Amino acid sequence: MSLTPKQRNIVIGVIAAVIGFVALIYFSFIAKPRAITLQVWGIESVEKMTQVFDQFTSGYPHLTIFYTQFSEEEYHQALLKAFADNEAPDVFFVYDTWFPKYQNKAWPLYLPQDKQITVKKLLETYSETSLKPVLVNNSYLYGIPVSIDTLALYYNQDIFNASAIPLPPKTWEEVLDLIPKLRILEPNGRLIRSAIALGTSNNVRWATDILSALMGQLGSPVVDENLGRVVFKDATLWQNQSIVPAEAALQFYTQFANPLSINYSWNENLPDSVIAFSQGKTALMIGYEQAVDVLREYNPLLNFKISSLPNFRNNPNQNNYARISYYLVSTQTKHPKESWLFLKFLNSNEGADAYYNITHRPPANKNIIAAYLNEPLDSTFLAQSLNSWIYYQYDYEQFDNVFKQMIDDVGIRKLPPHDVVLDGANTLNFSWK
Repeated sequence: MSLTPKQRNIVIGVIAAVIGFVALIYFSFIAKPRAITLQVWGIESVEKMTQVFDQFTSGYPHLTIFYTQFSEEEYHQALLKAFADNEAPDVFFVYDTWFPKYQNKAWPLYLPQDKQITVKKLLETYSETSLKPVLVNNSYLYGIPVSIDTLALYYNQDIFNASAIPLPPKTWEEVLDLIPKLRILEPNGRLIRSAIALGTSNNVRWATDILSALMGQLGSPVVDENLGRVVFKDATLWQNQSIVPAEAALQFYTQFANPLSINYSWNENLPDSVIAFSQGKTALMIGYEQAVDVLREYNPLLNFKISSLPNFRNNPNQNNYARISYYLVSTQTKHPKESWLFLKFLNSNEGADAYYNITHRPPANKNIIAAYLNEPLDSTFLAQSLNSWIYYQYDYEQFDNVFKQMIDDVGIRKLPPHDVVLDGANTLNFSWK
């Protein structure tokens, strides 16, 4: 039966109305992404991270990020509790030393099925050191490295000027030569001004990392991950002589806190090393880039400079000890795709550049390192990141406790370094799972 023109118009109108209604539904509920809020936890300041988030969400207006900042001291326990209570954030921050504890709590990106991130591109963008913990079997990416911080030498320029010292020391031997010029002692032996903040475990910030760096410079990789044991107690050939790296490192490190040593320069009664440096109570200290924030907070007028971490003269092991920062996606997230969108932003040159310029943490992205290699304050950290190393710590708290115990046993209790190192290595090897 043929339709009259009037009937045809009615049918066409009905069809058009149905199509319009379907289109309205589509664009209202399907084409427009639903609003999602991501929970992100970390230790960077809210002010800085908010700027990073704003740059990210400008491309994803349906996403909102709620950020929670913790102090470094409270963060680990808060994060563990959140996972235990099934209240973990969508995205969270970790250091490389923390990663072994959190790998099974991270939602990896399966690279063979991802269209944006490839192994080839990752290897072009990051150092092997920064990728080693998070890239598994060239297939699973557990997180994005955002910063490679390294230990460096901070020196008080005003003290150096007053002492007629034109340049910072480049070797540990040069550091020892400067101690009589920089240190101020009363006739009774009381320390008025330290030359360098080294020798103790309780008030030298990053003491464990500094001791690890010394072990590396003395030829030890500290651990053998393949064998699942620490190796710092094993003898090695260093500058044509057989040494035990941990013993040599402990003896060198603790001498600075020994009042009977000609290199005495530090003791347990002084403030935290970074605070002491900010107060002019020590001329030299070893620290990461993040110490800059503390120094500016405590003494904005402090005239300080930063130089490379000293090494031993004629040492073939030119090692820079690193602390690498990552962001991971939680296994408890309900929004893995959106969470990984944020990590992919951090992985991009745009995101990495924003993260560096806002936080001023030394970047992990080699393109950003190259772009800012001549920055006056940051150049040392950026240059050192290209030749930096880390080692696997199955339990970073255990390593920290054992290393500090070794420092105290040699430095305070005057126990034989050989026995102390053997006990420390046995403790760590016994508990390695």
